[in-house]
Amino acid sequence: MLAHHYSSMIIMQQGTLLFGLKFLIEQFHFIDKVMTSNCIEREMLVKSRPNILLVESALINQSLDLVRELKRNKIINHIIALYEREDELMVEDFWSSGIVSYLPAYSTQRQLMVAMEGELCGFSILPTRMAELVELRNASSDVQPNLTHSERTVMEQVAGGSTNKEIAKSMHLSVRTIETYLSKIYRKLGVRNRVEAVAKYWQTPV
Repeated sequence: MLAHHYSSMIIMQQGTLLFGLKFLIEQFHFIDKVMTSNCIEREMLVKSRPNILLVESALINQSLDLVRELKRNKIINHIIALYEREDELMVEDFWSSGIVSYLPAYSTQRQLMVAMEGELCGFSILPTRMAELVELRNASSDVQPNLTHSERTVMEQVAGGSTNKEIAKSMHLSVRTIETYLSKIYRKLGVRNRVEAVAKYWQTPV
């Protein structure tokens, strides 16, 4: 759990979705301010300096050089690219620009929280299905070799934002069994909670 409070900014052109995300994020204990905008502007970002930026991927595509400059000069340290379709992502360009976290725009509140906490803790955050696009399985193989097939299955669902009850139902197991799996996973990965487990399972520190 993050001990500090952070400011955030959402940059999207879809007004309804933007304010929906704003409402969800305002409820996070570690966020004390949520700003919004419909475009990426240098002066605005230099002045406001949000701790974490959530940006529509199409807008990043249009302003990639500016985003790269802001990231390089540490004006913006944490960015999550929000996307509707995976095929709209320029993953290699984003990755080389220091943007290492991606999230569907229509994510649940739990998924948003895991992604934002993970990014703020210094880890990249990717949905399971996108891991192959940046070869994270190979990059992070050193932190997950001892997990069994069942433990990996549990972690994949945890990374997708599923609750213990939902995971138990999908695997036809009891909630208690899932809790036992998670305890073993935490011990093997050397982590204390779900956020750290997701981050360490899929990614390496940035």
